[in-house]
Amino acid sequence: MIMVVLPFWTSVLVRTTAWVVLLQQHGVVNDMLMTLHIISQPAELIFNWIGTIVAMTHIQLPLTLLPIYKTISPSYVRAARSLGAGPFYAFWKVYFPQTSGERP
Repeated sequence: MIMVVLPFWTSVLVRTTAWVVLLQQHGVVNDMLMTLHIISQPAELIFNWIGTIVAMTHIQLPLTLLPIYKTISPSYVRAARSLGAGPFYAFWKVYFPQTSGERP
């Protein structure tokens, strides 16, 4: 929960600036990829589809997850776990179907 709420404590401007610093031509991500010899020249990671998806996911994810987290009762997953389901199976078969918004 703290990882979902943490982005609310920083402004959108600060988060966007951080993504620009990380994804720019000589930013942290490109320097790391070049140091590890994964790429031979800096990749275009910003001002295109990749940068938009990464940054908008980071900005919009808390706004999407908080209402879902608040409306679905965790007792359903606890019941599935107590009946022998593993954590992933309980999430995927019990919690995830409730996120679609369709109610019987």
